[in-house]
Amino acid sequence: MLVNKHNQIPFYFLMQKVPILLFVLTMLSIKSLAQTDTNYVLNFNFNDHKIKEANNKVTITPVGISLADDRFGNKKSAIYLHGDATSYLNLGTSNLLKPKKGTISVWVNLDRRIYTGKGYDGNPIIITKNGPGDDFTNAYAICFDGYAKRFGAGSTKDSTKEAIVAAIDETVFGKWYHLVATYDNNFLALYVNGVLQHKAVKGFETLFLKTDSVVVGNTASKKNDRWSEGVFDDIQIFHRVLSEKEVKELYEAPNPNRATIIINNILFYGGIILLILLAAFLLVANRRKALKKEEERFALNSKLHEMETKVIKAQMNPHFMFNSLNTIQQFIITNENEKAQYYLSKFSRLVRKLLENTTKDNISLADEIDLLSRYLEIESLRFNNVFNYTIETDKRVDATRAFIPHFLIQPFVENAIWHGLLAKDGDKNLHIFFELINEHKIACTIDDNGIGRKKNEAKQNPEKQSLAINFIQQRLDLINKMLKGDFKVTIIDKLDKQGVSEGTKVIITMPIIKNE
Repeated sequence: MLVNKHNQIPFYFLMQKVPILLFVLTMLSIKSLAQTDTNYVLNFNFNDHKIKEANNKVTITPVGISLADDRFGNKKSAIYLHGDATSYLNLGTSNLLKPKKGTISVWVNLDRRIYTGKGYDGNPIIITKNGPGDDFTNAYAICFDGYAKRFGAGSTKDSTKEAIVAAIDETVFGKWYHLVATYDNNFLALYVNGVLQHKAVKGFETLFLKTDSVVVGNTASKKNDRWSEGVFDDIQIFHRVLSEKEVKELYEAPNPNRATIIINNILFYGGIILLILLAAFLLVANRRKALKKEEERFALNSKLHEMETKVIKAQMNPHFMFNSLNTIQQFIITNENEKAQYYLSKFSRLVRKLLENTTKDNISLADEIDLLSRYLEIESLRFNNVFNYTIETDKRVDATRAFIPHFLIQPFVENAIWHGLLAKDGDKNLHIFFELINEHKIACTIDDNGIGRKKNEAKQNPEKQSLAINFIQQRLDLINKMLKGDFKVTIIDKLDKQGVSEGTKVIITMPIIKNE
């Protein structure tokens, strides 16, 4: 058997005890390091929606508390204490919670002052004891002082030595506050929202009751039994005294979920924008589809109306030509060859002018007046100059640039001659006047002193009324539909004081058409 020669202790016995000794030494070293490491910090931030220390360095016990929104609005990222003895957070008894020189940081938003309980009127924020008993036992404590109505911090050695600091301003309920207490052997300081409130001389080492827990929201004292109601967040315990700059940086720390919130906002608002764009695209697509159908329908209607107007025009031209050829035939029958030849010459020029414009839907006012002049000259010759006529144009009208529908005026002029003037005895006068209403509209007045419509209707068979007038009315209806214009015909029976007819006045109001 192997034996140690110096003390005769069996060597194998020492070899069995070495691992145990190494384990004890290691634990003591770790404990020592934990107490002296000034970079050590505990974080209770609840950002994972769980009530625990962020790095699982200590085990905590939540009692009757709920998760709530933090100061940034992050859901379930803070804890809510309900304001009674059965709602608090027990951080445990670990020495990691009890640095000899340290900093206690906490964010709190109290709902109200809690009057229930007994002992000193204060609502505890975070507290732990320095020894047994109920008086002068605060190793460190932060609370809301009900008498002073403001936050305060304190540290006590015993009944002979105590350091107390209080906030400058009164506490406002329903508002977030960042409270920081720093302490060492020499002083105790309190910061509110990054600003130093007061630094008190301490002059003693901070002692802790090993078996006492660090408690949030409850005094855990039989004599001074108090609690708090509100939201608590970002509880941090540092194993060193933070500088004023470091405390300010803690207060100004950004939202830890800022990147997530930005991404979520981008996704949310991006989704809304995409939905709006999609809706707009669908609306535009449907609108375009509807407009295309409307354009196709309008094109078909326009084509139909155009064909109808051409048919009507084709009916009107033979109507006029038939009457003119009858006149030439009458001259030939009565052996008035010179008149027939002269009339035929005038008529051929008029027909040529008509044929030049027959394919046009619109004609300049100057060309329309020229055609009317030629037509009236032939009609006057045809009836041996028994009526007088004049054509006037408003000086404000540019007859070469103002366009109107082709062959629109002539049927009314023909009607005035045939059914008004020729049936009358005495002077027969016809006056045609083109007047500018405004820059978009023109009016043509055809004024005769014939027998009037009433006497003409008595003489004529209704079936033999002027076919051209009916054609004109149909044509105006079609033009209104095609051009969405305001073509209007007004017929006025002129009467004297005794009610006797003095002729007829026809006013044709029409928009000036742009020549495209």
